[in-house]
Amino acid sequence: MHKDLNDLNDELFDFEVCIIGSGPAGLAVASKLIHENIKFAILESGDISPNQKHQELNKGFSSGKRKLDLVNSRLRCFGGAGKLWAGVCRPFDTSEFEKVDSAYGGWPILFSDLEKFYKEASSILGLNYDKFFNQDWRDEAYLAVKFKGFAKTDGILRGVNYQRSPLQKRDLTNQYKDIFFKSKNCTVITNATVVDFVDSKKNNFIEKVLIKSISGKQVYLNAKTFVLCAGAIENPRILLDSSLNEDVRSNKFLGSCFMSHPAFTDSGSLILNKNLIKPTLKNIDLKRDFGFEMNFKEREKSLILRHNISIRPSLNINNKDSNQFSIITDNIRSLVIFSKRVKRKLFGGEINAKKWILDIAVEQEPRTENFIKLSNTKDTHGKRQVEIFWDSMSSKEMKTVLEAVKAVGRESMLNGVGITKVSDSLLSKEIFTQDDAINHHIGTTRMATSSKFGVVDSNLKCFALNNLYISGSSVFPTSSIVNPTFSIVALSLRLGEHIVSQV
Repeated sequence: MHKDLNDLNDELFDFEVCIIGSGPAGLAVASKLIHENIKFAILESGDISPNQKHQELNKGFSSGKRKLDLVNSRLRCFGGAGKLWAGVCRPFDTSEFEKVDSAYGGWPILFSDLEKFYKEASSILGLNYDKFFNQDWRDEAYLAVKFKGFAKTDGILRGVNYQRSPLQKRDLTNQYKDIFFKSKNCTVITNATVVDFVDSKKNNFIEKVLIKSISGKQVYLNAKTFVLCAGAIENPRILLDSSLNEDVRSNKFLGSCFMSHPAFTDSGSLILNKNLIKPTLKNIDLKRDFGFEMNFKEREKSLILRHNISIRPSLNINNKDSNQFSIITDNIRSLVIFSKRVKRKLFGGEINAKKWILDIAVEQEPRTENFIKLSNTKDTHGKRQVEIFWDSMSSKEMKTVLEAVKAVGRESMLNGVGITKVSDSLLSKEIFTQDDAINHHIGTTRMATSSKFGVVDSNLKCFALNNLYISGSSVFPTSSIVNPTFSIVALSLRLGEHIVSQV
């Protein structure tokens, strides 16, 4: 059933499981509980639909050299970030689960531990799991066909193929809202912001959670198991600004190692010296999301991070078309939006651009220099607002952008395609002051083999508490370069299955 907190009686409610947050992580966990004989609650800080009063709870401060829009990059309503993301999906690579850093550790699980749930997430999100790994992109992706020599099996670059979840599937509330609202064992409580946890002080167990409505009503909820799925900004904020024991709040990785996927436009340009293949609409999937990346061997040799190379045409459009022409670039693709006339010209072969622009997005390193802490300013609930310090790009991250452009240059020369020029702004490092609007929040309650390297264990249980689990991109030890939501859903399905086995 569904209730607004203001409509609940002033009494203590008892549940077996309490899920905090109704975004992709929370709903994926709940999807594993709904068909079991488990009484559980889903707490959502916002209402069913977004409103200004709840959005103001996102306010905070971004004090680092890289700025983050804390209000508009998050959504407080039923479904949360599931209503914001563009639906672009790809699993992490197998190798990412095998790397271990001496200072920060690595993933405490392997790709094989998650593959079953990646497949399940694919089904939920309307994707074809096998399509991530086959080679059909060679004949279907526009850039793969246009720059055919760039992703040879023995080349420097590899092609990276993505899929996009259909609109109806990517917002999980479309699939689960009616099921949860009609269920007898599930209670969805909206307008219910978590303002504190109450622990036993003896056995490292949380006994209850205090929730508060926007109008000030407070209610305690009891549960045997708590699952925190409020996002990579809010997860550490809730724990830091709580009355939980010092072992929880003093973990050096709680709020640390914030990461995103910074993207840098006009990192370089490719000047063609010959006419390339002109793909036609007949053999091209225009909806295919695709990019290039240096292969694993080359990245290891160059000591750089994962990245995505988008290549887009630099076109001179006549006045009749110019007001209908725009290019949108994000971390994994260049999506070109044209009027029908311009699209026919480009993909039909009438326009053959000689100059192509390189946009590079990079994985970020986990670094304790990027962190979330509590400010001295309080919100309407009397809770301290968050402050994020997001530093400038690390030397390794900056090197990754440069090496990616140089790799395109090497492939261009080897294939006789043309000459690649590194942009002046990249050479001067001015490019690294570009604002970043990707809004992938990652890494602030990282999973690890021990509390020496993180906040939660391989089953996402908090090291310092015996009945608190955390899920979402906040538990990622590394950021990869792929959009996080697909992996969030997979990890949360795994967690949901684990909780069922423990309850």
